[in-house]
Amino acid sequence: MLRSCKGFTLMEILVVVTIIGILAAIAIPSYINAVEQGRRDACAANVHILFAQVERYRLTEGRPVPVDVDLVQFLKAKGYLTGEELQCPFASEEVKPEYKLRYQGQEATVYCSHCNPEQ
Repeated sequence: MLRSCKGFTLMEILVVVTIIGILAAIAIPSYINAVEQGRRDACAANVHILFAQVERYRLTEGRPVPVDVDLVQFLKAKGYLTGEELQCPFASEEVKPEYKLRYQGQEATVYCSHCNPEQ
């Protein structure tokens, strides 16, 4: 008895769906971790930029940046930041992180209230 029907059997389709499910189970967590790491790296880059501008302000103006100001807005108003506003990549409607400045003696530390809350 020869069959002349062309197509996939139910078993072949189930095998393909199972393989796709296994690949998705492996790939999706890796993708999510890569996105999270990218956000952390972008936030760290923003902190690095802000720290450089805080130091530039201190050297140019001869006094430190006040700690009780919105750091990004202060540096923008003084002309030390231009272009797009620096914002934590984790910012959303629910989460409103901000970059903060802290001094320990004469040494300044810039940190993100969301990414480094222990600061």
